[in-house]
Amino acid sequence: ADVTLTIDTTPQDLITAITVPEDLNGDGILNAAELGTDGTFNAQVALGPDAVDGTVVNVNGTNYTVTAADLANGYITATLDATAADPVTGQIVIHAEAVDAQGNVDVADADVTVTLDVTPPDITTTVLAIDPVTADNILDATEAGGSVTLTGTLTNIPTDAVTTGVVVTVNGIDYTATVDAVAGTWTVDVAGSGLAADSDLTVDATATFTDLAGNASTLQDTQTYTLAS
Repeated sequence: ADVTLTIDTTPQDLITAITVPEDLNGDGILNAAELGTDGTFNAQVALGPDAVDGTVVNVNGTNYTVTAADLANGYITATLDATAADPVTGQIVIHAEAVDAQGNVDVADADVTVTLDVTPPDITTTVLAIDPVTADNILDATEAGGSVTLTGTLTNIPTDAVTTGVVVTVNGIDYTATVDAVAGTWTVDVAGSGLAADSDLTVDATATFTDLAGNASTLQDTQTYTLAS
């Protein structure tokens, strides 16, 4: 008898694009805040029109079985561990594929490469300092009635810090200072009345150093002062 064979080498459209929801700014880099404390992140693989309940999607060697909930969402979620990153480059290449009923392999539209950079700027030698509040560090009535310029210094700013910010707090109010990272100085005008009303007569300052990936390190300093009698 004759035998009729049907040749089917075209995979069904089971999966499409891979995205990483934790990559909040879409730069392809996961920093410490985006990665989270558990050291894992998610990859979402969008499902194609031919995906059904029970379709198996393999992501970097791990199988995920599509459920009705996945079909409703339009994607499956794969959990990836940061320890899988290349120890030199910090990169993880995310690859997804699925096999249809005829054994044809459908691969995602494109692999996605994510770089893990979770190391904040090194501030072990960095120093934040606040200068005396006034020339004599005593706030008199005239100074309390106007604006007082507070100044300070930043020594050994981390070389990988692309932004450096200083926020000064007086009497519960935050003031953003102007920073000259090259000179290593900062300055900000605050209300003299706030200095006079501050319950502990203390200026608080916080310096934040942020690298290209968005990792941040912070330093704090304080400066006490007195009121003229």
